[in-house]
Amino acid sequence: TQALSSGSTYTLWAIDQPSLSKDTNLYGSFPFYLQVVEGSAHGVMLMNSNGMDVQLGEQNEKVAFKTIGGVVDLYVFAGPTPAEVVSSYTAVVGRPAMMPYWSLGFHNCKYGYTSVAQVEEVVANYSAAGIPLDTQWMDIDYMQNYRDFTLDAEAFPQKETAAFVDQLHADGQKFVPIIDPGIMIYPDYDAYSQGLKEDLFVKDLQGGNYMGQVWPGPVHFPDFLHPSTQSYWTQQIQGFYDMVQVDGLWIDMNEVSNFCNSDGKGQVCANTAEGGCPAAGASQTDCCLECSEVDSTNAQDFPPYAIHNAFGALSTKTMAMSGVHYGNVSEYDAHNLYGLGEQAATNQALTEIRGERPFLLTRSSFLSSGKHTAKWTGDNGATWDDL
Repeated sequence: TQALSSGSTYTLWAIDQPSLSKDTNLYGSFPFYLQVVEGSAHGVMLMNSNGMDVQLGEQNEKVAFKTIGGVVDLYVFAGPTPAEVVSSYTAVVGRPAMMPYWSLGFHNCKYGYTSVAQVEEVVANYSAAGIPLDTQWMDIDYMQNYRDFTLDAEAFPQKETAAFVDQLHADGQKFVPIIDPGIMIYPDYDAYSQGLKEDLFVKDLQGGNYMGQVWPGPVHFPDFLHPSTQSYWTQQIQGFYDMVQVDGLWIDMNEVSNFCNSDGKGQVCANTAEGGCPAAGASQTDCCLECSEVDSTNAQDFPPYAIHNAFGALSTKTMAMSGVHYGNVSEYDAHNLYGLGEQAATNQALTEIRGERPFLLTRSSFLSSGKHTAKWTGDNGATWDDL
């Protein structure tokens, strides 16, 4: 949230843009504002998931929502106090989820752990220093080649990692690992083969599964608008929980992020590079797919009005807007909802599996995300401005 300034334009479009980048669109989209005029508050919400520019007039005389699609589903909350505005707003989008008590404690997280032994040492050092640690987190380091729902066989073997988590629980502590939505295209990998078998991935405009690239390499993205994706997602989380009894999940990269499609023209991508993907010695974040533009007239990938997206074209570093979800819903319309769909599915899965109040933390967000999840600000520079 931020205060609008006179004559400024604010763009609502979820992208993988570190929050240390000021005054640009970031990971979430919340077309809602609250204003206090002469002591009386009111709020306005445009329930619209499409990309938009929001402009405040030079004299603060008007607010314009310049949306590039969807419907005009406009709510005005009369107040007259800020608390009453917020109460009316959450009555529509859903009340904030009640967080588990333990989630309000002191947490530790870091990208770059090299082994479960190192994480054990970190936890032990907190105790030795007399610092009460409530929850230990793990980033993608624990995964086998960055594949969701797996454990690195050498650095984070299942037996040792499960024993570490069991010890956390014995000491009254909790464990939260990360998962990303991109499912690696890889043989004998259940999350991939099951999604393929049930036809649960987002499609490209030619009818194939849209291919992107994130940490593991070439991936497909689960379609959380598909009615069968919930059972698939619950099954995958259950399988991981059977290996390591997690207390919550950290869901990241769900704008969605894509290391390819850097010019926003990659309507169809393929893993056809001669050197492989990723090539030997190459960075995980260097695009190694070959993406092509097959229809330059497509109005979803190249709409007539360009919002002020910090990345330029709408599809830049995400899925193509011509991608298709279940029910023939375009990515153009559903892009800002992707994180919300994953949040709802993950919340339900954790509730069913653990039988307790769930805890999850998301990066991308939209109106009503708070009903399902906590949110963090994404990558930042650890500066006073970020704070």
